[in-house]
Amino acid sequence: MRHADVVERLLGAGPALAAAAAPRMTGRVASASGMLIEVGGLSAGLAVGDRIQIRANPDDPAGAAAEVVGFRAGMARALAFGALDGLGPRSAASVR
Repeated sequence: MRHADVVERLLGAGPALAAAAAPRMTGRVASASGMLIEVGGLSAGLAVGDRIQIRANPDDPAGAAAEVVGFRAGMARALAFGALDGLGPRSAASVR
């Protein structure tokens, strides 16, 4: 393949790449105490101040929003903005 052909194909890939969905980072609740939630599986991609969404079950359309406030033992620690009814170990967490 000629150099010009490669460059043309790469330039043409821009719209397809822009339209591709960004990967969704997910993790699981490891523990909860009051409004503090510890989440495993997300720590590498989070920073203090990031927001996450916690879902008690897959059918829960809204879940609860929380903000990352720190890290401990490889887990992200977040404070919830609202009620955590139904939340339990292994509840799903994702980056908002």
